[in-house]
Amino acid sequence: MERKVIIFWFFIFLLGLNKAQDKQVDSLKVLLSKSKNDSNRVDLLNELSYTTYLNLKTSSQNENLIKSYIDSAIVLSQKLNYYKGNIRARFIAGNIYKNYGKTEIAKNYLRDGLSICEILKQPSAYSKIYNTLGICFMEEGNYKVAVDYLFKAIKSAEESGDKSLILTSLNSVGNLYKNQGEFEKAIHYYIKSLRYAKETNNRLKMSFSYVNLGTAYLNLKKHDSSLYYFNNALKIQTADKNIGGQAISYLGIGDVYLDRKFPRAAIDYFKRSKNLLNGLNEAEGEIRLLIKMGEALFQIDDLNNSLDYYLQAVKKCKETKKLPELGQSYFGLASVYHKKNDDKSAYKYFIEYTSIKDSINSSSVSKKLASLEYNLQIEQDKKIQKLEKQRISEKHEEEVKKQKLIIYFFSIVFLILCVFLFLIFRSNKQKSLAYRTISLQKQEVENKNRIIEEKQKEILDSIHYAKRIQKALLPNETFFTRVLKNKP
Repeated sequence: MERKVIIFWFFIFLLGLNKAQDKQVDSLKVLLSKSKNDSNRVDLLNELSYTTYLNLKTSSQNENLIKSYIDSAIVLSQKLNYYKGNIRARFIAGNIYKNYGKTEIAKNYLRDGLSICEILKQPSAYSKIYNTLGICFMEEGNYKVAVDYLFKAIKSAEESGDKSLILTSLNSVGNLYKNQGEFEKAIHYYIKSLRYAKETNNRLKMSFSYVNLGTAYLNLKKHDSSLYYFNNALKIQTADKNIGGQAISYLGIGDVYLDRKFPRAAIDYFKRSKNLLNGLNEAEGEIRLLIKMGEALFQIDDLNNSLDYYLQAVKKCKETKKLPELGQSYFGLASVYHKKNDDKSAYKYFIEYTSIKDSINSSSVSKKLASLEYNLQIEQDKKIQKLEKQRISEKHEEEVKKQKLIIYFFSIVFLILCVFLFLIFRSNKQKSLAYRTISLQKQEVENKNRIIEEKQKEILDSIHYAKRIQKALLPNETFFTRVLKNKP
């Protein structure tokens, strides 16, 4: 049997924490009773509607209460022109009614949300609405319309730059490819989604990607890889006490054993899943469980119980308009009736199965998928080229700035060096001038000293000459001595 996707639902966030949620609901009701008719009241109504839904106490009365909160939020936000709160209310309504299997009501809220997005012009708001609308149409088996919305969701998410929205959209497109039987492409999108989940440390969506990877590898008959991813998901869900998530992982592990022809081991895991799903009103998980139990019982030849599970699955699928799962249920019924030798009933259900399969796997949808993926790839390539050019331009500008800084630095250094050299030159010139001045003064002094010495020599020579003349003219000392001795 061709295996289909296990589609995760947004409401799994706080499963199993009902007591905490009860307190949160009570707190929100108190705040709401004290609030004024402003945007804060709209936000409180939105939060209260979603938190009440998370309690999963399903009843028509509870559903009416949730609807009253949502509609009150919409009416008040319209009165206040609070577009953000209005879109939020419609987005919450779309998700809640989608999870209840009431996709027509969900689509009406979401389509109205799109018209308000035209006013707000926020890519993130567009992405959320597009993605949820795409899932609604995908669950109905209307893949032609789902394709358009899901690729629009990716484009808007990328424009917003919100990694959480990008990974959600990638995950949805992976589901779309998986439902088309193109599991390799589905894995490509799931791995990209997982990368974003790890980058944002979003444990819940990490577990989403792990489960979807496990399911895709199961369809490729790569059982070891499938178990690896299911067990990774189970570790996160167990640590985070995510009961709904654990139920889905147990269902996936059971499915691996079922595909390996170990039906009794599979039934054991399916029972674990059923015990966790009881009371959660998780229609998607319940339908998957019914189909898989029918298949496991068929493998051990418990045909009556197998038939009972498949019939329950058909009823649930019709109630919730799960077209792909309805096709699987019809195929299971055809297989059981064939084994019971009731070929008339087998043929009837096989025709039903073929009709659904053809509507889901139409070639036009596959071509549209390929075309949209090609266009998306072109846009992504353009973005990459633009970013690359921007990066090169920024790098060039950075290099130019660096070069300018280097030029400025060396210019300043050169200027300082020139000033320094000028000062040295001027100092040397002043020293040289002073040296020459001193040299001239010294030479002048030396000349004067030489003149003085010459004059002094001339004077001394004159004195010596006069002395010689005097000595020659006057009698000598002996003469005077003799004269004095002969004196009477």
